[in-house]
Amino acid sequence: MVSLGKYCNHRSWVVPPTFRFWWVVLGFRFTPRVYLLWRAILANLWTTPFDRFPLAASEVESLGHLDFYVSDSLLDPRFLDRPVAYQTSYSSSQWGSRLLTAEEIGISFGLPGRLRVGGLNTAMFPFVPVQVLAGCLDSLGKVTGRLFQPLSTPGPKVLAPVPTFTWLPSIGQRLDHSWIDQSAVSSKAAKCDDARVMTHMWDRRVVLPLPGTQEGLPFLRSRLLRFQRSRLYAEFRCHMRDTHGPDWLGQLKLIRTTMRLNRGKGPNGHTGGFRKKKNTSNKSESGFMGSSSGRPVPTSAATELLRDAVAGMSVLSKMCNSSWWNWSLGSTLAFWRWPEGEQRRASRDGMDPYCQSAPPAFKPRFKQPKPEVFDLLLPKFQAIIARGYVVSKQDSTEQLHSLGDFIASNIDFFGVPKAKDIRVVYNRASCGFNKTVWAPNFWLPTAKSATRVLNFNYCGVDLDLGEMFLNFPLPLLFRSFSGIDLLPYQEALGFGHLSSKEFQIRWERCWMGFRSSPYYSVRFYHWAEEFARGNRREKGNPLRWDEVRLNLPGASAFDPTLPRVMKWDLSIDNIAGDITTFVDDLRASGLDEETSWRIARQVASRLQYLGIQDAPRKRRPPTRKTGAWAGSIFSTENNKIIQTVSQEKWDKGKAQVKELTDQLSSSPDAKFSYKRLEQIRGFLCHLSMTFEAVTPFLKGFHLTLCAHLPSRDDDGWKLPEGSFLSYINEKRCCGSITEEEARACLNPPDHGDIPIPEQVLPVSRFRDDVFALKELLSSEKPPSVTVRSNSVFEVVYGFGDASGKGFGSTILSSRGIKYRIGLWGADDAGESSNWKEFENQVEALEQEAKDGNLTGSMVFFYTDNSTVESCLYKGNSSSPKLFQLMVRMRKLEMTHNASIVVSHVSGKRMIKEGTDGVSRGQLREGVTAGESMLSFIPSNEDPLDRASELKPWIKSWAGDSAEFLSPEGWFERGHDQLGGCLDAKGFWRPSFVKGTFVWTLPPGAAQVAIEELRKARLKRQESTHIVVCPRLMTPEWLKQLYKVSDLVLSVPAGAGDYWPEDMCEQLIIGFVFPFINRHPWQLRNTPKMFQVGGKMRCVFKSQDLAAGNILRKFLLECQRLRSVSQDVVRRVLYFEHKGGVSHQNGERRAGSKRKGPEGCGQDREGLGTKKSKKGRLHQG
Repeated sequence: MVSLGKYCNHRSWVVPPTFRFWWVVLGFRFTPRVYLLWRAILANLWTTPFDRFPLAASEVESLGHLDFYVSDSLLDPRFLDRPVAYQTSYSSSQWGSRLLTAEEIGISFGLPGRLRVGGLNTAMFPFVPVQVLAGCLDSLGKVTGRLFQPLSTPGPKVLAPVPTFTWLPSIGQRLDHSWIDQSAVSSKAAKCDDARVMTHMWDRRVVLPLPGTQEGLPFLRSRLLRFQRSRLYAEFRCHMRDTHGPDWLGQLKLIRTTMRLNRGKGPNGHTGGFRKKKNTSNKSESGFMGSSSGRPVPTSAATELLRDAVAGMSVLSKMCNSSWWNWSLGSTLAFWRWPEGEQRRASRDGMDPYCQSAPPAFKPRFKQPKPEVFDLLLPKFQAIIARGYVVSKQDSTEQLHSLGDFIASNIDFFGVPKAKDIRVVYNRASCGFNKTVWAPNFWLPTAKSATRVLNFNYCGVDLDLGEMFLNFPLPLLFRSFSGIDLLPYQEALGFGHLSSKEFQIRWERCWMGFRSSPYYSVRFYHWAEEFARGNRREKGNPLRWDEVRLNLPGASAFDPTLPRVMKWDLSIDNIAGDITTFVDDLRASGLDEETSWRIARQVASRLQYLGIQDAPRKRRPPTRKTGAWAGSIFSTENNKIIQTVSQEKWDKGKAQVKELTDQLSSSPDAKFSYKRLEQIRGFLCHLSMTFEAVTPFLKGFHLTLCAHLPSRDDDGWKLPEGSFLSYINEKRCCGSITEEEARACLNPPDHGDIPIPEQVLPVSRFRDDVFALKELLSSEKPPSVTVRSNSVFEVVYGFGDASGKGFGSTILSSRGIKYRIGLWGADDAGESSNWKEFENQVEALEQEAKDGNLTGSMVFFYTDNSTVESCLYKGNSSSPKLFQLMVRMRKLEMTHNASIVVSHVSGKRMIKEGTDGVSRGQLREGVTAGESMLSFIPSNEDPLDRASELKPWIKSWAGDSAEFLSPEGWFERGHDQLGGCLDAKGFWRPSFVKGTFVWTLPPGAAQVAIEELRKARLKRQESTHIVVCPRLMTPEWLKQLYKVSDLVLSVPAGAGDYWPEDMCEQLIIGFVFPFINRHPWQLRNTPKMFQVGGKMRCVFKSQDLAAGNILRKFLLECQRLRSVSQDVVRRVLYFEHKGGVSHQNGERRAGSKRKGPEGCGQDREGLGTKKSKKGRLHQG
């Protein structure tokens, strides 16, 4: 406290002294703000380095007197040269002393930072504290009408009325929306495979604008289907002629004749493609070459001809056996309609496989099924055989050209009852096959992804891909390892004329249970989606868009009623129509009923053009309240976009919670089935994806299910090693456990050796959580969660800071800016800094709620404590006190229908913004000095706009060819797409050119951009991507960046001119390198990446100018790995010397011991291989 010649104890006054002589002179009354002057000086003292002057024991006795300032002293302006005593371990008395610096005295007298730079000395003090003068000036400003500029929130938009019909200009008729059958909109996502197609919807779309056409529709469809078959056949012949010459049919007959004549000759010892055959003679006229086994081997040209012919005949056969509505005998990809190169080859033969080692030979003895199981499984096997998804050896030798063993390994399978039916489970993990293959991770959308393409009154249409995995071919290399032993079903399947050795069946398509099937299928779909979208600039394309608009927090024009990133269609001046896909569930979203239906029709028809099945029986018509998708139901009606779940899911959740409450009520000490409790927790976690308020109350479930693990107390909380040791000793001393039990607790077995209990005793908080969930799920109907509203939401920004003695916050809303300052009481003084930061945040928002400022608000609150950010993002904490604070925050959101986003910022930004000063009693920095709060929130700014030297620095090591992507580039060029053209059939075909792409992202848009990067990485893996984003709003995007990146670096502010000190936060740089053709295929988690990461941290810290040169060499070295030998890859990534046999997989850091994968150090063909584009095997 600073006074004018007199002590005035701040703590005895609610506000600072009024200095009445000032108010008399000025002629008006004034009550100044709560300025905690002593808080300012002491907080600065304890955070700055001290000159160590140890105090003797005799001097320590006088600490309570006026000889020294201590932590609770008040600063007396008359004695500025009095030393400050502080505790230290460098003195035998544990105390030291030092004098205040002129800088620290300036802080206590309220001098802002710009006035404390240079030339300040202690002789200038004392004078009237600036805080007093500030109070006077502020009051003068209020008298004259000066106010802080409030935040303007956009008002409600006037929405167009919902139309009841669509005008069709091509025929000059109106289409009444009565064709939409709302009964087809089901809240359930799944429909039976034999569900009927609601053909009347398609019929009414034609009949309503064109009456009298009902009877002619069947004839029209049959003629159109016949035309499609003829066109398909003509296209196939044209492809064969252009690819294999005009005499392709004669060559094919000669090759097949030669294969039949040589059938039955000696075996060649081939094992499904893992050993190469040496050709020892020249090619004959038949297209074959001799071999050491005596069996002719087809040349590459003959092989290509055979593969094209067999795949083409399958396409034609399935098309000829299909109807207008169904693919009766399944489908085959029309490979010649796919783009040339990788996509065309993969659509015929399957994608390039990633093999870590040779698959095992596994042929278990078949088990005779029970009669009731036999009757249920038989139709399943009949269906996949009839559709050609599996083939017999007899069919294969007549048509196919496999040169190896037809079956080298079988798949274990079993039936799982499902209502009145049964589901076949193919288990390839049981024999270790899935461990020998590798598949990259890939991104899938969430329910939130679907809301980003919606605006008010938008419609949605749901599509489904029929037989998702079975649409796509299994790689040739894996087919002989995907056999099915159906010997018990041989007679019933019509193969009774074959011997048991001849009766062999294997998969030809991606099957459920194979590790790589999801990756292959989703990648195929995203390739096809690019074709289905068409030219985004085409006028008649329902998926057209012109530009990408950013609507980001921190911008003065931020509109909370709109998504942050939008593809914008200028022709309708609104969000463009779009398609969102979760595996095989597609949702078309558009401005109105007709737009969304046209999107669905275009996507479905173009996917089927490529040979991917659409399932019209599962089609849902346009509606503003859609059915379930990715676990949630959405509605865009009534000026709101809301999210909920189906009544069935809500009732299921209520029933499960009631099951637990009944058991707790009947027997409070009862144990629960571990497996059942795990099932209930899993379903409640699924509900929490829609209702985030459920998440905190799952903690009791987590603690109960983990209570048997090591280092847990009686309440299930995990304790640090030291705390757990004290806890066990205390229990042992009080007799709660024996010595033997204590030793067992302190020396637990390895995590994998701990048995899972059958029954578990619930922890203390489990009961409270279950009954809290009962209250949350008490309503009869599922509640709705407001995602965006046209008339309610306003934006609130806030900063909060706290430390040892006090706290403060600044909050900006449409009502202006307000400050909150306080001191921790004696009860709170011993709490952790994490708790103080979090408590300050929660109390600040609770005060806003009491003042009526939180209802219907979108709040962006900033803290310099990363633990608070992490706790709120995960909805969980290992600390009971932090967990309770997180529950209070979530209750605020629920009670006031608010959206609260807490983001971490650096301490430097907190100081510049002024909240750090507020917590120390200084109100002349940042926003308290009149600066705009939005100027301290750069969530909307591209890092290139913030730092002018950043782009030249990136180009210095990324190369001049590196392309810096605009927001439009996130959706096009970042996917390797560069223009396109119309093909002979009039379809838009995008062109693809690989490159090095730099994604410079505003933090508020990073989540959407990185999701697009993950899709781009799934589709194409030859480009290099560099992601650059400041470390703000990281819970939204940093986890996804780590999943896609091979290396992530953090550049501290002040590392160089390219990222100067005033940037405050670190700059995150992620590197995504091309896949390599050899193990480990990705560079992430290899010793090389760990080494470079550690080296660059040292370089950035030392502000070394060589950082750019190091990165340049690193990029060139990683980009060359795609085309070098396996030995070079091993030496570069694992630092192996020539001749080494170690096969480290990089799952641990460099320098630690590693256990190589199966097959390590063995001379085994096929180990660590990937099929090349020409079909050869790269040996690992």
